[in-house]
Amino acid sequence: MDEYRKCEKEYLSRAKDLEEITSKRDECKEEYDRLRKQRLEEFMHGFTLISQKLKEMYQVFKGYFYLDISTYFIIRIKRYKHVYILR
Repeated sequence: MDEYRKCEKEYLSRAKDLEEITSKRDECKEEYDRLRKQRLEEFMHGFTLISQKLKEMYQVFKGYFYLDISTYFIIRIKRYKHVYILR
């Protein structure tokens, strides 16, 4: 009977530790997700601003311009059919 109580006490202690660790893990994951979302939003805001400014600049050439998000940033000017890859 004493051995059972000892095992039960150890089990409850470990269950409590697991609950605390799980709670801390969940808090860290929420913070990570929040920061990841914030980083993406800030990047997309900057990317949009850059794309708009480049579009304004390249309209001097009277060509069509867009900035494409992919593995590389690709600038295309349709009129001259040049493709510039910025790394």
